[in-house]
Amino acid sequence: MAAPTSAVAICNLSLDLLKQQPVADIEAGTQKAEVICGRWYDQTRREVLRKHPWNFAIKRDSLTKDATAPAFGWEQAYNLPNDFLRLVTIGDDSIGNIQDRYELESGQILASDLDSTTANTINIRYIFDVVAVTAFDSLFIKMLVVQLAINMGPKFSISSAIIKALKDELREIGPWATAVDGQERTPKRVERSRLLSARRGRGARGNVAGPFTVFR
Repeated sequence: MAAPTSAVAICNLSLDLLKQQPVADIEAGTQKAEVICGRWYDQTRREVLRKHPWNFAIKRDSLTKDATAPAFGWEQAYNLPNDFLRLVTIGDDSIGNIQDRYELESGQILASDLDSTTANTINIRYIFDVVAVTAFDSLFIKMLVVQLAINMGPKFSISSAIIKALKDELREIGPWATAVDGQERTPKRVERSRLLSARRGRGARGNVAGPFTVFR
């Protein structure tokens, strides 16, 4: 079976799980299934992208400090890219290791003392809003198809037993799919000064992560 190459193809795989007829158009379609798929596809795609730092969805960018500093609490502000979905690293640092030195707020990274005392620019790696289906990893597609079926199921009056079975399947394949993806990423060892770490402090703020995520 050929890999899906369009959003319609992914929707049809989800409809197969729900025992519904396939669709031909989810952007301008008028049939019930077409309208439901068009309503839920992009939302679900972004949902699954945010659950894990997928290798195929990671992008690098250099952000310039905004001319307007935050009103209080932080020294610098950097505008996030338009296609930003989730932060992976700042510079060479896993965000879990520097969570006391930044915060995401209103489309910006608010920060203090990230790369230097002035920090006119910062480098980030982030999950971006991947639209091209041909770029999707096959395991991501598997998770997307099941999650999309779960999200659309109630709109087709699918039985709770089928929805439960789909959720059980997602719980089974999720950790496996993200673990395989993570194994294909080279671990980084970052050396830090204990004195500098103590001065900056640790653990002041929580870090939001998806249910399947291991940052590397």
